[in-house]
Amino acid sequence: MKLTSTRWKLFELSTESFSVSPILENRCQCPLKKVSSAATTNLPGLEDEVARLKASLGSSENKLSQADERLTYMLERLDKSIDKAMIDTRGKLM
Repeated sequence: MKLTSTRWKLFELSTESFSVSPILENRCQCPLKKVSSAATTNLPGLEDEVARLKASLGSSENKLSQADERLTYMLERLDKSIDKAMIDTRGKLM
C-alpha cells in the first residue's frame, strides 16, 4: 500500500517521541495527588472497618465451629439410636 503524504506525515507524528509540556504534565498528575491524599485521609476509617470485619469473621468462625461440634454430637447420637433400633428389631424378629 502506498502511503500518501498526509498518511506518511501522520505515521511520522505517531511514531515520533515527543515531550509533554510541564503544564500538561501537572494537570495530569493533579487528580492522582487528590486520590492519594484522599486515600491517606480515609485510611483510619478503613482500618477501623477492617478490624471490625476481622472481629466479626472471628465470631462467625467460632459460631460455625460450635455448630459443627453440635452436629457431630447429634450424628453420633443418631448412629447409636439407629444401631439400638436395629438390634431391637432383629431380636424381635428371631
